[in-house]
Amino acid sequence: MYLRVEYETGEVQVRFVTSKAKVSPIKKQTIPCLELMGSVLVASLVDTIKKTLQEALGQGPIETHYWVDSVATLCWIKNNKPLKQFVRHRVDQILKTSKREEWHFCPGSLNPADFPSRGNYGKDTGANTVWWEGPHFLVLTISVWPKLESNQ
Repeated sequence: MYLRVEYETGEVQVRFVTSKAKVSPIKKQTIPCLELMGSVLVASLVDTIKKTLQEALGQGPIETHYWVDSVATLCWIKNNKPLKQFVRHRVDQILKTSKREEWHFCPGSLNPADFPSRGNYGKDTGANTVWWEGPHFLVLTISVWPKLESNQ
């Protein structure tokens, strides 16, 4: 999770806040279902951090954007079509704390969340600027993001 702050001067800073991971369950799951379960984890984590920030800052709502590298997960979240029970329950969990329009596609090659699963070790994390500062596109103006998403 990254916090993106845009100052009145136009300067943008992006900083790592936290991360969370789980080991995949013993019961075999498809990759899209594992990605969906990861999105449930992200939505819950972001909700907790947002509440903490709002209490600390005492300000209005915090604009939120979620990025996933799974097209299947993104389609399940964004579409309003009937879904199988497993998927429907998890999408319902995600939509309790987020909105469909807050979810976007991020190509896997730009996704820092995949860094730990690519065989990288803790000692490699310190030098990885993408891990600490997020993907480069986060410093771009938010209005550019939909265009970025459609070009990927």
